[in-house]
Amino acid sequence: MAAGSAVTDSRGEAQVATGRVKFYDAKQGFGYLSQDGGPDVHVRKTALADGAEGLRSGTRVEFEVTEGPRGPQEHPDLVKDWIRAHVEVTDWIGAHLPEAKKLLNMQIQKETGKPLAEGLLNDAFGRLTVTYDPLRSSLMTAAKSAFDAGFLGRQMPDLSSLYDLSLLNQVLAEKGKKAIQ
Repeated sequence: MAAGSAVTDSRGEAQVATGRVKFYDAKQGFGYLSQDGGPDVHVRKTALADGAEGLRSGTRVEFEVTEGPRGPQEHPDLVKDWIRAHVEVTDWIGAHLPEAKKLLNMQIQKETGKPLAEGLLNDAFGRLTVTYDPLRSSLMTAAKSAFDAGFLGRQMPDLSSLYDLSLLNQVLAEKGKKAIQ
């Protein structure tokens, strides 16, 4: 029911599935279908028949399962805008650390009713680095520790393709910054 190419059988014909509407939010324009004998399926308003405004929970439905783009592949411009904003905020914090600490503490006070003591805030900032680098080496070290402790099975999983840094590196190139490896 989502946009994309239909899942087909061995003859190349679209597979029709049946199930029930698990949840549908007409305001948001999406929901989930419980597929008989299969995993839940995400459904968007754009996949509904022309004129359909939504789906009622519990209703039996018949639908084609399609595979569409997800995450960054679905909206690369939005993801790139978010990454660009993240890089800019990170750079601003680095260039205006005293002001950033003050703003953070004001927000902490707003949320909790009490600011952090200045010494505690300075101590905390002394132990962290604000960065847009996802620190691949930290994940790999944690994964190796988890594997060594027996949490990741008998064979170390291949995590080499876990990070897709292409959009981040495009933003960094636009800003004349070094790419992240």
